[in-house]
Amino acid sequence: QLEYLRSSALREEFKAVQSKYKLVICHIPFPRYIGKSRADEEKRLFTVYGEWSKELKTFLKPHLIVSGHVHRKLIQQESDFPAPVLMGAALDKKTDIVSGSMITLAKGKIHVDFIDHLGKKESGKRISTP
Repeated sequence: QLEYLRSSALREEFKAVQSKYKLVICHIPFPRYIGKSRADEEKRLFTVYGEWSKELKTFLKPHLIVSGHVHRKLIQQESDFPAPVLMGAALDKKTDIVSGSMITLAKGKIHVDFIDHLGKKESGKRISTP
């Protein structure tokens, strides 16, 4: 995957696309885990996550990374992340009820609303785009 991010074919293809919004979609919110390894296998993975983040930050420059995996609804931004990371769904383990997020892309802005299981807005956050 890292080699794909570094490939000249991907870079040429990406340069040809004019896009107002750049989103990265992945299962694991990998920027969260940079430098937080405990076991040898995690160290290897977290090194790869750091390399992915560097490539994305210098080349793709995404506006938002959308992920799941942690079963929480939050947006996290750190200086070493390539973009804010949206973890966009939550599971209530007592009731097995899932709630999620709605992403609105309009007028050069990204807005994320957290939505409960009935579709009602719980909270929202605007994410600045360059």
